Amino acid sequence: MKKTLAIVSCAIASFAWLAPLQGHAADGEQVRSGIVLRGMILPEPAGQSDTPAGAKCDFSQEAVDGSGRLAEAAVFCAPGDKKDLAIAAMPSKYNAYCVIPNARNLRKADLVRVPSLFSSYKCTLSGITERDASLQFQGAQWR
Repeated sequence: MKKTLAIVSCAIASFAWLAPLQGHAADGEQVRSGIVLRGMILPEPAGQSDTPAGAKCDFSQEAVDGSGRLAEAAVFCAPGDKKDLAIAAMPSKYNAYCVIPNARNLRKADLVRVPSLFSSYKCTLSGITERDASLQFQGAQWR
């Protein structure tokens, strides 16, 4: 009996990561609503959480296509206004982030949810110039 419970518990835990996806785009689908975050690594010392970091959202190191538009910049997107979920989904190397409060407000870009073993909130941003992307995301805040 204990062995059966252990196996069932493991099976449930294995699929627990799917729960946050309710109401969110499936892998490969366009994301049309919800919060969008871009993780950033800024020089230490970091400031207090959720305070301005004094930096713009940076996309200058991202690959661009032949027309100068982002190819697949990594961002994190969560349903609704669940900023805490998206922040928690970012790898710990990011000590700051910039945000678009709602993907509906993202102009001239494609936002697609991508499969990831590490985060159910990973998305890619493409079809937009680096400059436009930087202007549309709010200034960086400390994590």
